[in-house]
Amino acid sequence: MRKIHLTLSILGILSLSAIPAAAGHTPPKSGGDLCLKELSPERYEVTLRGEQGEGRILFDFQKSPLDLSDFSHMATQLENLTGTELDIRLHATSEKEKNDHYINGRYFVAGGEDRLMRILINRDYFPEDHPWTKTFGRIRGLPGGHQSNWRYLDPSQMRSVELKISWKGLTGEIRTVHLSTPHGSGAYTTDKLTPDDLPQPLIDSMGQLIDGKWEGRVTDPDELTADGKRDLEKFTGQPVLKGLSEYGGWMDGPRLTATGHFRVEKVDGKWWFVDPDGYLFWSLGVTGVGGGAMTPTSGREHFFTKLTGAEFWREENFKRGYDFTLANLHRKYGANWREANQQVTFGRMRSWGLNTTGAWSVESVLGHGMVPYTLILHPRLQELGKLDKIPDPFSPEFQKSLVRDVKEAAKSYAGDPWNLGVFIDNELHWGRGIQVAREVIGLDSSVPAKNAMINLFKKKYGKIDSLNTAWETNYKRFKEVGVLPKEKETPAYLQDLAEFCDHHADTYFSQCKAALEEFMPGHLYLGCRFHGAIYDGKNPIVQKAASRHVDVMSYNIYKNSIHDIETTSEVDRPILIGEFHFGTGSHGVWGSGLVPCDSLEDQARLYKTYAMEAAADPNFVGVHWFKWADHPTTGRYDGENYRIGFVNIVDRPYKTLTEAIRDVSSHMYPLRYSTE
Repeated sequence: MRKIHLTLSILGILSLSAIPAAAGHTPPKSGGDLCLKELSPERYEVTLRGEQGEGRILFDFQKSPLDLSDFSHMATQLENLTGTELDIRLHATSEKEKNDHYINGRYFVAGGEDRLMRILINRDYFPEDHPWTKTFGRIRGLPGGHQSNWRYLDPSQMRSVELKISWKGLTGEIRTVHLSTPHGSGAYTTDKLTPDDLPQPLIDSMGQLIDGKWEGRVTDPDELTADGKRDLEKFTGQPVLKGLSEYGGWMDGPRLTATGHFRVEKVDGKWWFVDPDGYLFWSLGVTGVGGGAMTPTSGREHFFTKLTGAEFWREENFKRGYDFTLANLHRKYGANWREANQQVTFGRMRSWGLNTTGAWSVESVLGHGMVPYTLILHPRLQELGKLDKIPDPFSPEFQKSLVRDVKEAAKSYAGDPWNLGVFIDNELHWGRGIQVAREVIGLDSSVPAKNAMINLFKKKYGKIDSLNTAWETNYKRFKEVGVLPKEKETPAYLQDLAEFCDHHADTYFSQCKAALEEFMPGHLYLGCRFHGAIYDGKNPIVQKAASRHVDVMSYNIYKNSIHDIETTSEVDRPILIGEFHFGTGSHGVWGSGLVPCDSLEDQARLYKTYAMEAAADPNFVGVHWFKWADHPTTGRYDGENYRIGFVNIVDRPYKTLTEAIRDVSSHMYPLRYSTE
């Protein structure tokens, strides 16, 4: 895959040139197909060269970090004086060297447009004894501009801001862009507020913020009844879009061998799913279909109005709460709400052009012969040292759990032609490099993984003396093998740890594949949905091992583009995106998601671009949006409260997004088939 990173290392590869600086002002550097001219210490003129090109600009604040503590966003103003749309990337970090904590954004600025490009600043979580944490736990978004996730940075120490500008079809005499220096935008006030400053009650009976107005808000519960009648009439019995097979395959393209189940095949250098009837299929999906999200109420009852409906109260992760999403579906459709919602959901998906029900979807929308679907299974995992979400494939406990889960799924879904494939696990904590082996070698030999490691070393060395020679140690027995201090690690020691990591991962993936082949033959193995701790060279070992056994490599890629990551594979396999999204902290929901954007219009454009870039790439066979419905404003059980849904908490769609889906679904097949 291509790899595009707005990092100092890549900027160093370009021939960067610095412009003269005013006294006390660090000059930005530029490279690529543009040149930079200072108009004032706060404003620059950028000249673009060529009909098509790409250039980068680096603002370096290492010597005098930019303090944005009082702002919710970092921003820069860009005036596009050309007649061509520009594709702009912004990337900022507070770190001196490594770049694990950052904020970034992507913007499309039309010719003649003058735009403020803003990036929401990710901040660290408040401490456990903070009033916000005591009330809302590790909630991700809060009023006043606070947004937290693992990429958080120090807003008082912004050390670098980088822009990448790309363009195509640039003609005419005007080739200039005006750009401001990065600065703060929007007041950050969360630290000046407490939960006691919020209205009480805060949330109405339908899960909406009591204060505020926005498109899609319900002001009277009777509106939901009217919505239900209209949607049932509109979407029940909705056919697939013209030109598609009953599964959503492309009937205007070549027809391959029909096998009665989904499979993958490389056609003219491009990977495809092939539907049961032999038509080319590209998976445009969404996760979490049909499900709700409980928001905890214990200890914060005063924020809610009287909540009714015993079936919508439940406990998750030892927290009691209420599911507004499902309660609203009951209000919308009445006693048979599950069946009615199922029909409307299938109809919406077909009408919008969605052809796959992704992971985390409820059983009531699976296996009904309306929309292809994926399954996700979760065998029991074991802790290995500090790694808390990792399989021990050498453990009889894991093996029994795996077989039990696959056999149980097979009872309902084996042989169903509508099943696209099966994920097993999600975002496992493999760690970077050889971390699994570093943890296992420090465990007792009674742990199955440690015993497997010992057996691997015995097979390789035969005698302990041979291992001692390679490691420069003096063990008397293989059972004594343990962690070596960093300064005593030999090349052989590190190589042996790497070989165990491969053995561990290979064993896991081979067992998963074998279980599916035994109990669900003919169904695709879609992998374990690698996340950001694995790709970009962080753990090539586990990716290579996976590629030997899976039918499809799956990744959850929360980036502005699929081209922003680098994947690794030993065996050529297609790639499926199991999760991605762009979010806005708006419309009554505080959280902006893992990849924030400024507006519904930006969200729709980013969705289209992400999906179409994937459709044009020969390696990708689909993308699945996370998720169907917005999170509750006050957070689900783990604190996620993102405005990321295709529908809101009262089941009203966001028209900008559904129109974007239709646009992608109507163009993706011709684009993919014709792209060189």
